[in-house]
This record gives sequence, structure tokens and C-alpha cells, in this order.
Amino acid sequence: MSRAGVLLGAEDSRPAATVSIGGGDPAAAPTATTVTVGPRLRRGGAAPRNPSLAAVTAHCPVAYTTSKWALRGLSQVASMELVPSNIRVNSIHPGFIETPMTASASPAFLAASLSQTPLSRAGQPEEVAALVTFLLSAAAAYITVAEIPVDGGQPGHGGAKAISDALRVTT
Repeated sequence: MSRAGVLLGAEDSRPAATVSIGGGDPAAAPTATTVTVGPRLRRGGAAPRNPSLAAVTAHCPVAYTTSKWALRGLSQVASMELVPSNIRVNSIHPGFIETPMTASASPAFLAASLSQTPLSRAGQPEEVAALVTFLLSAAAAYITVAEIPVDGGQPGHGGAKAISDALRVTT
């Protein structure tokens, strides 16, 4: 299981052109993980990745979002390189999940995230873990290169949630 997330405080406001994916940044860690996971799995198995919702949107600070997009791309390449060894690579894209990291989020970020989530709540770590468990199981033996959201529907509404909510209020 690989994950990436660079939270650099004040540095998060850097322009995108100044963020490095490698060269000492924590975002380079998924590369090392993929290199070491492939040989250890030998023939067969699963290597789920956890890029998150930030890998399919541009909603977070640049360093964090860039690290997630990098892991998403790495997952796609790794899936093609590892499939001859029957190693399945899938990406899991959690939305706002109650974790120690999100507990430190500002109240404004939490409110904004939940207002854009059709299920109107934060996800739980157990909900992501259930998907990881499934992807590691024999029941998922024919699933590879998939990008699976666990996000309460947040990116799927394409901005229509506010319109839908307004229509429900007026009807």
C-alpha cells in the first residue's frame, strides 16, 4: 500500500512550478515503495495505492495535490509494468476521511469539504480499509488498473450538488 501526501505548512502556497516530485521531497517515497514491492510479490498479488481525492481534483495546496497526482501516475505505470507478474495495482481515492491529519484541518476546510459531499459526512478509516481488504482478496483477482473513489460522491457531482441542494429547498 503506497500513499503520498506532502503537507509543508507555509510552503504549501508555493507556485506549482517550484514543487519538486523527487530529490528529497517526501513525494518520492512512493517510487521506492513500488520498486521494493514488485520484487517481493514475485508472481501474483495486489499492490493497492492511495492517491486520494486530491489526485483527481485541484482542491488542495500545491505540494499535497502534486504528490497525490504523482502517486496516481506512478500507479498507472506500475500496473502495466507489474501485470506480467500477475500483480494487480489499483488506486483508491478517499475523500475527507476522519484521520489524525484531517483532525488538524481548519473548520472552514471541513465545512467546505462536507458541503460538497453528497453523503454530507466525513468517511471513516474502516470504510477505506474495507476496500483495501477486498482488493487484496481473491475476490478481486480480475480487478487491476482501477481507480476507485471512497469519497461520499464528492467529485462525482461536478459542482451540481449546490444546485441540487437549492432545488430541494425550494420544492
